[in-house]
Amino acid sequence: MAIQDPKVTAQILRTLDHVEVMARRLESVATLASTPATSLAAADARMSARLGLEPFLNAGFQLSVSLDHLQTWRHVVFAGGAGLQPAYAHMTLLRGAMEAAIVARWLVDSEVDPSERLARSADWGPGRLHETEAHRGDHSSAAQTAREARIGEDG
Repeated sequence: MAIQDPKVTAQILRTLDHVEVMARRLESVATLASTPATSLAAADARMSARLGLEPFLNAGFQLSVSLDHLQTWRHVVFAGGAGLQPAYAHMTLLRGAMEAAIVARWLVDSEVDPSERLARSADWGPGRLHETEAHRGDHSSAAQTAREARIGEDG
């Protein structure tokens, strides 16, 4: 670790203060009793009662991962108030935060229709659709149909 310019540390900490706000916001969304009828999550749920919330739930998990990485970096910089900045380790934390946030955004993309969001969620991660179907006993899901249609389009 190296001591860096106090102005740079102050700017990093101001930026990382937003992480706590984002974490509270995510928690408030995650604890909603139901999704608003006009939301994308509700549209996805109408398409498949069993898998319709998967894009929303998977995106929430990815955002949690992203925020955890950012909170870890925040704690490292705050540690002891010494203004220490890792020489390289924070890049690993930032990469993890960015990758998870990008996956979350991709899963709930408002520019695609519900079948595409379901297919993306089903395809997210190796064997994810198979694991979800086995867990829920849903072997003829809308997500599988959407996935097959997409594979047919791709080739």
